[in-house]
Amino acid sequence: MKTLRTHYLICNERDTDWGIFATTTGSTSYPPNSVYPHSYHPPLYYFNPQKGRMIDEYMLVYITRGSGVLKTDNCGETSITEGDLFLIKPREWHSYAPNKQTGWDEYWIGFHGDFFESIFTKEFLNTSYPIWKTGVNSELVVLFDKAISIASEQHLGYQQLLSGIILQIVSLGYFLSQRHLQDSYAIQCINKAKTIMIQHIEEPIHPSQIAEMLHVSYSWFRSNFKTITHFSPSAYQQELKIERSKVLLTNSEMNIKEIASLLNFSSPANFTTVFKSKVGITPAEYRNR
Repeated sequence: MKTLRTHYLICNERDTDWGIFATTTGSTSYPPNSVYPHSYHPPLYYFNPQKGRMIDEYMLVYITRGSGVLKTDNCGETSITEGDLFLIKPREWHSYAPNKQTGWDEYWIGFHGDFFESIFTKEFLNTSYPIWKTGVNSELVVLFDKAISIASEQHLGYQQLLSGIILQIVSLGYFLSQRHLQDSYAIQCINKAKTIMIQHIEEPIHPSQIAEMLHVSYSWFRSNFKTITHFSPSAYQQELKIERSKVLLTNSEMNIKEIASLLNFSSPANFTTVFKSKVGITPAEYRNR
């Protein structure tokens, strides 16, 4: 990695109309015990790690060697290790710096774009933990290097090229972080819970009983289940019951009352209400259709 490559970019009205445009990109290598950050940054970007800063754009920072600390208003103080890709949001106070003992190598790209409002406000990146555990990935490094190269040449239309690379970095970062989760204990535990729910769909089993079967606390189970599936345990069970009821309505002679009883709804009326809220029509209408 080259010691220092940095570009601060301007855009015209045409670039803004494109919807995504880059403001800065670069990479820097900080050996152990070096001063952080370098003083070459312009006033809008330079900061004292003790005081932190706020900027008006998104900033993605990728650490490929070393370790350090990230602090933000939303997440407090969080450890950063090599292979972490983290997001700074517009007007969010933050500070980050490498550990003196290790230093670090960092890539960054700053950008604006309304498109990212929907990405980053719909929990694809948790604002209370704005870090993707991507690992040190050669494809990500290639994308950052390509962005730096394009920014250095600034050919006509370069902002549009950079917008595509920004989308690739975000998409690949999200994919790698999800793949990392697949190997975690929490993922394995929640997958077991989902299997138990499917196997016991016709039994009145409470999520707390499932947590007990998995030898974890109910609060831990409920929190991790929601984080991983975006459903609460009880809501996920209800979704399974509705899907099972569709099969029964289509392929069996059971009446509405029998299906409601089999799937442990409190009453046929409750079953009908829940089914209509999820499917848009009543169980009877679903069967007839």
